[in-house]
Amino acid sequence: MHSKNISRLRYRCPVRTTLFGRLARHPRTLGREEGEDRLTEVLAAVLDHPACIGLAQWVVRGWLEAGLNGQKHGDVARHKRLLDSLATEDRACTIRTQFFVTAAGRKRRPDLELRFATPGEADIVIWVEAKLGSKPHTRQLYDYAIAQRVEADLSDAVVVLVAPRADYARFSDDEIPDDVPQPTWQYTASLLSAFEARTSTARFLVSELQNYLREERLMDPEKLTPEHLVAFAHHTEAVEALRMICEQADAYVTELWTRPGQDHTDTRWGETWHLYPSHRAGDPPVSDWTFAWSLFPDSSQYFRDGRNGVPRLVAGANAQPGELQTVGDLARTQLRKDGFQLLAKGGMWSGKGDKIWRLAYPEDVLAGSSIKAQGDALGAWIVESFEQARAALVL
Repeated sequence: MHSKNISRLRYRCPVRTTLFGRLARHPRTLGREEGEDRLTEVLAAVLDHPACIGLAQWVVRGWLEAGLNGQKHGDVARHKRLLDSLATEDRACTIRTQFFVTAAGRKRRPDLELRFATPGEADIVIWVEAKLGSKPHTRQLYDYAIAQRVEADLSDAVVVLVAPRADYARFSDDEIPDDVPQPTWQYTASLLSAFEARTSTARFLVSELQNYLREERLMDPEKLTPEHLVAFAHHTEAVEALRMICEQADAYVTELWTRPGQDHTDTRWGETWHLYPSHRAGDPPVSDWTFAWSLFPDSSQYFRDGRNGVPRLVAGANAQPGELQTVGDLARTQLRKDGFQLLAKGGMWSGKGDKIWRLAYPEDVLAGSSIKAQGDALGAWIVESFEQARAALVL
């Protein structure tokens, strides 16, 4: 493919959604995951930007080529015709996201539509199902095809599934029609790398989209770099240092708080936790809440907004599911003011029960020039979190 063949492409959209308007529709929040929708909006925002002339057509051509070259196919001739049309003609493109269609009475919602138009010819319409952590289900892709060809009478339409490379192995073949191209996000990132952007604005936007895919672990590294080798060399030492810091922090908390039980700490399911009573010595306990702090070695495996491979520390209170409903508005306001997240079951990738947690990365709390000083700093942060949680819960 050569992007210069479509360099004169212009976008036409009656009402354009702004770049930031798209990105603000699905913010990162603990307690709700909209990763697929957010990824769709990020992709659409760049493809739809006036500076990125030809990018949408370039990406779709790559997707169609991947479908023809890498899988069994039920409609080779039609897809080749559409690919040839997109390769030789400049087509205006309009884009919409998260829209509803009907197939045999069933309501469905494709993630993305790319509609390429040329006066006097039928539109080429691409519906994209973007997957990030979920599977095709309930024959949704079949329904998209029905909606295109039967309900909407679109003769030149294609359904495309885009997912992480590793996820395809767990997708059921029964859920994916033979004529649905199945490119990966990693392959899509390589298409972005090959695109010849004509302006500095376009280069910036494409680069930022690549950076976003990289943050989501949807872009292949170019090579093993010296920085990677340094990370390998120091990884074991860093893990051991953090373990020692946590031991010192636990000793610090034990000295200043009510002494915990003998088996107050354990490691399981990617978490090392430390359980404490909900009060200092001499104070009454907070009913139904246990105070705790934890280390998660890889925050992305537990938190929906976690950083890949980066540890995360939390401190606060845990309770059985439903207990958060008993926390009054005044306490909620104070807890949020003090930096706590109120997490009902489902607020993380895994885990049971309700939680009132402050969250921090190591660089946020590990001040000090020695293991002991850093452990004491972490311990002080934990004790402060316990005090603030307790003060709010007894309001």
